[in-house]
Amino acid sequence: TLIFDSALHMAAHRADRVWVGCEAIGAQAFLARRGTRGLLEEARRSEVSTAVVATSDKLMPRGELSLPTYCAGETWTLWEDAPEGVSVDAQAFEDVPHGLADAFFTEAGRESAAALCLRSMNTTDPGGWDTPPGPLAGERAYASRP
Repeated sequence: TLIFDSALHMAAHRADRVWVGCEAIGAQAFLARRGTRGLLEEARRSEVSTAVVATSDKLMPRGELSLPTYCAGETWTLWEDAPEGVSVDAQAFEDVPHGLADAFFTEAGRESAAALCLRSMNTTDPGGWDTPPGPLAGERAYASRP
């Protein structure tokens, strides 16, 4: 069933599973579209299985997660000509605690958030989280060559 994002939480009880994507994965939470937290909370109340679909390159260096700042300036996405005195909250993302998802589905299959973080740490870099895993690590090494 395909429905509007704003109605997802109302349909969670009818689902047999809820899968969500994410923009980034931090040490305690992941960054997803606003409303994801409410959807996962409703799925949990309805005893519906949940998962985050992501790849390990979504891990943030040092596990630090922050909301994108560009959204605040893009109020036109909600109301192009809002009247004076109307406050438009255009932040499109929110941080969602790892614990609200039953699992993460990644390029390695089903795993917990903790397993994903441990498996994806770059152990060749003394800083660990300083160099992202995957293709970006190779690009960094290539860019630093003379």
